[in-house]
Amino acid sequence: MGAVGYRGTLQERLMKRVVVDPKTGCWNFTGAWMAGGYGGIGIATSKTALAHRVSYQLFVGPIPEDHDLHHKCENKRCINPDHLEPLTRLAHQIKTPTTSRNRTHCPKGHPLSGKNLVAYDLRTKNIRKCRECRRAIMKAYYQSSK
Repeated sequence: MGAVGYRGTLQERLMKRVVVDPKTGCWNFTGAWMAGGYGGIGIATSKTALAHRVSYQLFVGPIPEDHDLHHKCENKRCINPDHLEPLTRLAHQIKTPTTSRNRTHCPKGHPLSGKNLVAYDLRTKNIRKCRECRRAIMKAYYQSSK
């Protein structure tokens, strides 16, 4: 990961795209964006990696196998290795407030509890859906197919 290219080392290229927020200490990545709102940086010819993972590996070391990096600051743009911690996928889902596991209401405001909750555990992905919204979607689908 530390090879020197014509534009500098990976660490130099990464840090050129960082703006430090003096209030939070976040290293906000300003480079290219990838799916999910995370930054991306080229690491090899036609190969891109998530900027926060590259930062962690450069400044801390390898990310343990089967672990995600959790942003303790809850800022997806942040690549400050002090704000990142490796967690198992399940522990990461529990700590992240926006995951399905932590939602109390669906986007339309219906409660995700009791008889209105439809839960699936597809290999610990813990998918939770609103029964009322699913019912409305299915009704519209069947009416449109008549």
